[in-house]
Amino acid sequence: MVMAANTSNFPWDRLAGLALIAAIVAFWYIRRSSGKERLNRAWGRLAEDLRLGRHTIELCCPPERYTCLDLFSYEYMGQITDSIQGCVDDHPVRILNYHTRNGGLYGAVLFELPLAAPRLMLRPERHGITAELCSAGNQVTFESMEFNRRCRVNSVDEKFAFDVLHPRMIEVILTCRELPVMELSGPYLLLYYGPFSEENQTHVKRLRALLALGREMVRQLPAFVLHEHAPCPPAPAQ
Repeated sequence: MVMAANTSNFPWDRLAGLALIAAIVAFWYIRRSSGKERLNRAWGRLAEDLRLGRHTIELCCPPERYTCLDLFSYEYMGQITDSIQGCVDDHPVRILNYHTRNGGLYGAVLFELPLAAPRLMLRPERHGITAELCSAGNQVTFESMEFNRRCRVNSVDEKFAFDVLHPRMIEVILTCRELPVMELSGPYLLLYYGPFSEENQTHVKRLRALLALGREMVRQLPAFVLHEHAPCPPAPAQ
């Protein structure tokens, strides 16, 4: 009778609740782990397809030379992960994730070009960067009404903006269903999407699309722009 009484007083409901919580945690952990594995494979395939080197690294700060770009400025200071580096069409390219200090995740493709470009920034009209926060100079408008409706362009050099964003370049940009942010500054062409709350398979597909867009934009840069804005040769050694 004593044993029966003890059994009836056993907190089975509490045990069932703990078991349910443990099952939910285990399911979440397994799903998260499998999701990370799928993402790792997607990044690996991306590096393999492009024949680029993958550098899966812990969070690290972007190089100081990147701070000429708004995304990597001290305003948004964050850290880089999942970097793929190499040469595409004879230009150094870096594909990366960028985590800002306020928790935003950006997917970015960075081209290094033989340029000393004035600051120019193109962003979707609804993007969160306001004109007050944009350090790329005055707003520039174009003949294309659709382009003006979908994009906002700022540049410190209006002529440079018109030279780069010529009608064919504008056509290329308008083919994008989801417009990225584009920055040109010094030797860098940066294209990025975001911010996202978390990474998924679609994120890697976006990076592929960014790279394809960036390659076409580089091909569309006029030769006279590359000539007029060529970087200064290094000073001769004393």
